[in-house]
Amino acid sequence: MKIGQHKANGTSLVALVFTGISGALTYALNSSVDITASILLASTAKFTARAGALPTRFPNGNSRGPSVRF
Repeated sequence: MKIGQHKANGTSLVALVFTGISGALTYALNSSVDITASILLASTAKFTARAGALPTRFPNGNSRGPSVRF
């Protein structure tokens, strides 16, 4: 198969989103979800995900490969 890297990553993310949603709904229906902890985790992840992705860019700003700067 000749699928580009971006399309392969996007396809993988779509599958994970639906898996995560179905798992969360299953746990929620069984009253196994701590809503307060879920909101806290989701709100902090929303803002810190971008900061975690920044080290994967090359020093010149190109994001076409992994490069971790310490």
